[in-house]
Amino acid sequence: MRTAFFQALSEAAAADPDLVLLAGPEVEPMVKLYGTAFVDRLYAIGGSGASLIGAAIGMAMNDHRVFVYLPTPQEMMAAVELLREEVGPARLPVVVAAAGATCAPGPVAGTTPAIDDVAVMCAVPGMTVVAPGDLAETQDAVKALAAQGTPAYLRLVDSAEAIETGNPATFALGRARRLREGADATIFGCGAILADALAAAETLSEAGVQVRVVEMATIQPIDAEEIRRACVETRALLTVEEHGVAGGLGAAVAEVLATMPAHPPLKVLGFRKGRPPMTGTREHLLADEGLDAAGIARETGALLEASRAR
Repeated sequence: MRTAFFQALSEAAAADPDLVLLAGPEVEPMVKLYGTAFVDRLYAIGGSGASLIGAAIGMAMNDHRVFVYLPTPQEMMAAVELLREEVGPARLPVVVAAAGATCAPGPVAGTTPAIDDVAVMCAVPGMTVVAPGDLAETQDAVKALAAQGTPAYLRLVDSAEAIETGNPATFALGRARRLREGADATIFGCGAILADALAAAETLSEAGVQVRVVEMATIQPIDAEEIRRACVETRALLTVEEHGVAGGLGAAVAEVLATMPAHPPLKVLGFRKGRPPMTGTREHLLADEGLDAAGIARETGALLEASRAR
């Protein structure tokens, strides 16, 4: 997704002379995709994520639309106070794009999984939070966020983990996209884990269970209307995310359901609270938490069975 991000940002910069990019010096090779044509609007800044966000605030207050590129979501954590106290309340046009948003940044990097970044960013006032699943959607999201000109967080996975949804529907901020139709259950997902959700739906279809798969690329603001339609048209709801169960997509869907007098049962699938530090491959960690295709299919079947007994 990094390449797709920089290519789309370059196109957005061509249309907006006030758009600038801030990044750390260690990502210069990737940033060249953007900076070749707009080198005067590319700023390589050393230090932590807080240094980049601090500089972004100053530039945004001087009529620039600022994108900040971070190699991992963990780099953003040092800047949370600036985002919460300055960027959000002032509605500054700062978009933080963090790559490597995965539960397993490396086999020996178990102390820094990216499973709480969405929760943190959803708590920032006025923050739009987007987690695209495929490369085309990533490019559309970059252009939409550049045009919006308000605080945003763009969660990027590695290109090797990005999926091809094959969905021709145009991406729009705050709007869900249906990747598969079904009348028995609905699975809401975001990011690369949608591939597992789609595989689970295919497995269940072989047993006569028809599962709708809905991509919620925009987690904040959530598409409440799509959630309400799923409540009317299907008998069980699940959320699936490569993130902790607290404060992510599942929590956003649950907030909508809390406003309704009645709704189908909801199961939130994600990394459980209090999970110890993790090591291993992404595939191993997802399977261990029941977030692979087999685990999602199993949980969907169990929820439908429980709903019949109610």
